[in-house]
Amino acid sequence: MDEIKIDLNNCCMEVVSEESASIFSGFTSGSPEIDRYFREVAASDPRNVCYAFYNQKNGDVIGLAALCCSGINLNDAKLVELIPSIKIDYFAVSEKYQDIELSGSDDPEERYFVSDAFLSFLIKEIREITESYLGATHIVLYSVPDAVHFYKRNLFGDFEEFMKPEQYRYLDGCKPCLLYTSDAADEL
Repeated sequence: MDEIKIDLNNCCMEVVSEESASIFSGFTSGSPEIDRYFREVAASDPRNVCYAFYNQKNGDVIGLAALCCSGINLNDAKLVELIPSIKIDYFAVSEKYQDIELSGSDDPEERYFVSDAFLSFLIKEIREITESYLGATHIVLYSVPDAVHFYKRNLFGDFEEFMKPEQYRYLDGCKPCLLYTSDAADEL
């Protein structure tokens, strides 16, 4: 297989509309559960807005994500407070683009992959949303065990001890992670 080269200047992220939802059918991340969500549920899911990260040079869908409004329910019996957040409900990179390094660094802590770039584009979009529309101060997600290091490398932290996790079946074994969207986010 030829080595895939990516120029981030030729990449963009946009909301997936009903007209462009056909992109879900050919997308494979290697996770049957996530692929099923994007193929069968995402286009009609009223909870989420889906984003696609494209390689404009060749039209490939590099990754897909689904965002929704959420809140952090603090795990404190004396305090009932829901801290507004945006949740990355689904995040997936195409199998074709997984493990493609962009940095060329030999230092494992300095390596930068296509998945890191996609997450950076997504976080930038979330920050624009929170600064213009929602006022949420956190980004939350539930990471599959194999991806915890990826999210920690991208500045997400563990916040399990502070909150009550959601009770969805697809969260079994997943670890809650959090990222502040602004400097003013010091409630936790």
